[in-house]
Parts: sequence; structure tokens; C-alpha cells
Amino acid sequence: MRFLLALLAAWTVIAGEPVVLGGPAPRADALPGWAAATGVSWAAGRVSVVDAVARLNASGNPTRLAADVAVGQEAIELPAFSGPYWQAVETICERFHLDLRPAPLLIEDPVHLAWGAAELATAKGPRRWQPAGAVALWWVPGPAGQAEGDLHKLALRLEPRLVESEVGSATCTYADDAGMVTGTLTLSRVESWSATIPITTGNTVPLRFRDQPGELSLLRQGQWSLTVALPEAASVGPPRLRLEREGQPIRIRSAGQDRRTTEGVVQVVRSHRLTDLVEGAYTVRLSADCRLGEAELPFAAKVPKPSAAIGDGSTRATWDAGRRTLGQALAMLLARGPSPAGNPILAELGANVRATADLPAFSGTWWEAVLAVCQAFDLRILPAMPMDSSDDPLPVQVAPVTIGPPRAGLPELDRYHASGALLVERLPSSGTAADRGKLSLRLRLEPGLAEDGLSATVSWNGKAQFGTIPVDLNVTEPDKQPDEQRHRFVRLPGRGGIMVRTPGQADSRNNPVHQLSAELPADPGGLRISGTVRLNGRSTAMAETVVAPDAPGVLHLADPPVLLRLLTPNQALELGLGNARWLLASGVTADEAELMTGPVDGQLAAVEQRPRPLPASAGKPRQLAWPVPGEGALRVMLQGAVPETGIILPLTVTVDIR
Repeated sequence: MRFLLALLAAWTVIAGEPVVLGGPAPRADALPGWAAATGVSWAAGRVSVVDAVARLNASGNPTRLAADVAVGQEAIELPAFSGPYWQAVETICERFHLDLRPAPLLIEDPVHLAWGAAELATAKGPRRWQPAGAVALWWVPGPAGQAEGDLHKLALRLEPRLVESEVGSATCTYADDAGMVTGTLTLSRVESWSATIPITTGNTVPLRFRDQPGELSLLRQGQWSLTVALPEAASVGPPRLRLEREGQPIRIRSAGQDRRTTEGVVQVVRSHRLTDLVEGAYTVRLSADCRLGEAELPFAAKVPKPSAAIGDGSTRATWDAGRRTLGQALAMLLARGPSPAGNPILAELGANVRATADLPAFSGTWWEAVLAVCQAFDLRILPAMPMDSSDDPLPVQVAPVTIGPPRAGLPELDRYHASGALLVERLPSSGTAADRGKLSLRLRLEPGLAEDGLSATVSWNGKAQFGTIPVDLNVTEPDKQPDEQRHRFVRLPGRGGIMVRTPGQADSRNNPVHQLSAELPADPGGLRISGTVRLNGRSTAMAETVVAPDAPGVLHLADPPVLLRLLTPNQALELGLGNARWLLASGVTADEAELMTGPVDGQLAAVEQRPRPLPASAGKPRQLAWPVPGEGALRVMLQGAVPETGIILPLTVTVDIR
């Protein structure tokens, strides 16, 4: 009988007064001024750099001087000013030779949105950013695989007075007319709410969010399940949910979500499975971010794109006409290159380096010079050999060049096309009419461009030219290629570009083949295709800062910098990290990051535990968490390999089609 009573109790739903979630609905007039530009004004006069920054702080926007700024420098005459905060920052930077340091990313997709206290440092180069009303604008390198002609992405920075937790999502539309950028940033404002809800097994607790119904239940249907049903307006994304018994957290596992309509209100229902649950009283800590509305921030500014990022990248070679040995010709090629060691090139073992040939006068790229030497000495280029054992293959070959006598299997010289720092090899086709518009290409970099941590991305322009006729360029589906040459192709929406990236098959790591095709007219002609190769390196960087429970820290390890926070045990529990003190790092781009911590005035010690990655959140930067000892403020040093913005190599090839 007691067993039956307990079973019936587990299925009993008890109604009561609903638990009210969140606050009242926001006023309609509260949103327009939320993220609008803050006005700053001052009268003309002689001021110090400290007083100038104090005027920026008076606007409610946290602004500080970096440690490298001489605060005792002589006061200067500052003209009268009245305008938006970012324009005031620009004025002070220009007068005192300062620059705005980068800020951590708040959102990185679909828009590059930065936020944080403004830190002014001594200017070390041309200013990248421009004020544009309520935001500051600058260009950053676009995502890997960006189509040709769109190699940069617009980045925006909010005023530091905004509260980070109030910024939900962001979208941005803009037009770039020769560096004059006009557009609109749309920000979603959110409000966090939380509730502590007692619940007993077998019960359902009614909820109410702004007069809309919801419910929380802890029921047994085969196994125990904790289910929360909230109106769509109550939560942007999944709510944060924690189940406790006598203060101790109970592990829950998500069992999916569904939608239903109750009292005419669409609810999102999320279920969580529980194992080995003891019947009795529990506490649910429920919190979420609800959307208050949107604010539109128009902007306009002259923001020229960086020109240094795009370049030919090739080494130039020049010599006078004359008769030379093969050894002398190789020495001329070896002496030229982007690295101190030049461009590694050698003759195949057994080749006669004393053989002589007449070399005509030459001036051109290094690859053109290699082809000229091969032509003069009747030699061929041997296939590239791997330079390392990396599991992450490059979409281009990077290896020392070896040339040797002609033999079966070596491509004829007319299959090569030199394009700046790249050598393009066209692989043989079947020669049938069906394969007439199909191209199989292999790309090879100047060997002197090789460096540790080199990464490369190839982007093909989706538009090609056959004589004077424009044609669309397509790619072969991956599953139609042999396994050892399988590639992953991603079409870039709305940009007409194609990203080509090879995966980690060891047998094709140094043999990447790009499969392209086009529908062509029947007449013979030249097919002109174009694209870009983006090269990026990595370097070791180190940065140090101080972080406190109520004061986040910023590590300028790379651009954008890393935002550090010390989490309380309760905050760590909400993130599923456990009841301890954790250091949360947001926006870490460094590989193999090594962390050292210690007292503010004490010695640093390495944190031996590996960082725990937090689940990816849509559009948010990458987050890592380390458990850290002690209490109060913490001195933090982070070291790791960070990406370096390299060069973008244009790629243009004209292939004869018969």
C-alpha cells in the first residue's frame, strides 16, 4: 500500500500561485537612447593628458591611459569641442599622439563587435579606426576562404558605457563606396532574470512571465524528468537551469526541446533527464535573458581598407644574357627569396651541374626564372616532397624545388603557369569532349615562404572569363573525387566565391588538387580564372594583467585581446564547471595556451590543469576556463602561439582550351 501511495504521488500535479519571472515590460521610449552616441563637450583651454581623459570619463564612458603614456607630459592647448564620444576620443588621440587599444570581442559572428573600457596608449603607427556616431569602425581580415574582392570585414566597437549583459545579438548592413562606409548596426537589448523555485518530486509549478503562462515540472514517466516550459519571449536561447537538493547540485542531461501553444501563447518546452533521483524536496535555480527590443545605430565614416595586406608576394629575379653552367644558374635562383636562406632549389642527384646553356636576359618573378632555367637546360620540375608531418594539410604545396632531366611521369613545362609567388600546374585530363571545361590544378608556393605554423586558404572567384565571354566557375562535388584526393568545398553565399580547403588525409597532404569546371562555348580560347591565396603565420606571444572578482582584466595577447573574469562558485556552477573558483577567458585564439597565476605582488606559478572549453554559444567568442586557487585579485600571465596576419596573394591563370 505504501508503494502504491508513493507511485500515485509521483504522478500528482499540484497547482498553486504562479511564480512570477522577470520584470515588467519595458517602455517603448526606453530603447532609442539606450545605445545612442553620448555627447561630450568642453571649452577651449590648456589641459594635461590626465585632465583630457577625465573629460571623456565624465561622459559615463570608462576611459583610461595605458602604462606607456607619460602622465607628466606638458599640457597642451585643446580647442573647444562638442560632439559624440568617439569623435572626442579621436580629438584627444590626435592632440596627444595617442591611439585606442583594441577591445575584446563581444560578438564575432555575424558581425565583428567589440566592447570594453577605452584604453589610450602611445601611438606607434597610423590609426586604423575611425569615429562613426555611436560606434568606432575599422577593417579586419575577412574569414578564411573569403571571396576575391571582399578580403576584409567591417568591425565595430560600442561605447564602453554600455552594460555587456544587456547586449544580446547584433546584425549589420553596410555599403562601402571607395572607403566611404555607410550602414546600420542593429542591436538587440536583453535583460537577465532569475528565480529560485522550490519543487517536490511529482509536482508541477505554474510560472508567469509578463502575464504569459509557463510551468516547471519534476515528474516520473519511466524515468525522472525535469521539464521547463517558457513563453518564447522569456528567453533568448536556452535558459540556465540548475537543480539542487540541500544545496548540492544534481546532474541533469538535456533531452531535447519542443514547442506547444498554451492559452494562445507559444511556449518552448525543454526536457532534462535525471538518473537515481531520490523523492523529496528540491530547489530549481532558473535564469535566462529575455529580449527587450532593438536599437538601430546608423553610421557613416571614411574608413580606407588596409592596402598592405594585399601584395604580389613574389621574389624578383634579374640577370644579363650569357652562357652559364647549371650550377651557376641554380646559385642565382637560390640567392633570391623572401627568407635569409633564399628559395631552396637544387638539381636532382646525378644531374650534370657543369652542363652549360645560353640564358637570355631575364627580369621577372622567381617561378618564371625557374621555368626559364628549365627551358634553357631541358629540365623538369620534380613533384614536391613533404616538409613536415603535420596532420593539417595546406591547400598549396610548400617544399624545396628539385629539377632534373625529363622522364616519364614528369609534367612538361607547358603545363605550368607562373602567377606571382605561385606556380600553377594543370594536371592532364582525359581529352574527351565531356572533360573539355574541367580543370585539375595544383598550386605551389615559393619555398622561401615556408615557416613554422604557416596556414593557407585558397579562394576561387566564382566568375571566369573565356575570351570576352563571362562564365560561371564551379567545383566537382567532393564525393566524386578519389578518397586520397578528397576536398571540402564551401560556396560563399552571396559573394560568388568558392573556398577550397583540404582535410587531413595523410596520403594527400602534400598533393592537394583543386577541381574546377565551367560550361564553355565550342570554339577554342583562353579560360582566365582568378582567386587569392591567403597566408598566415603564427608567433609566440605573452601578456600579463591583473583580474579581480569585481574587475575583469584584458590581455593584449593578440588582436582582438582576451577578456578575463574571475567566477564565483555560484557563477561556475551555472556554467557547469563545479563549485570552485575559476578563471574564464573569452576570445582565446592562441594555440597551446599556457597560464600562470599568482598574487598581485607575488611569484607566478604555472596552472597544471588543462583548460576546459565551454560549450560554443552562437556568435560568441571561444571561451576557456581554468581552476585557480586563492582569493581576491589575481595576477595572470598567458602565453601561446597566436595567428599573425600575413599576405594575400592574387592568383590569375589563363588556360588554353582546345
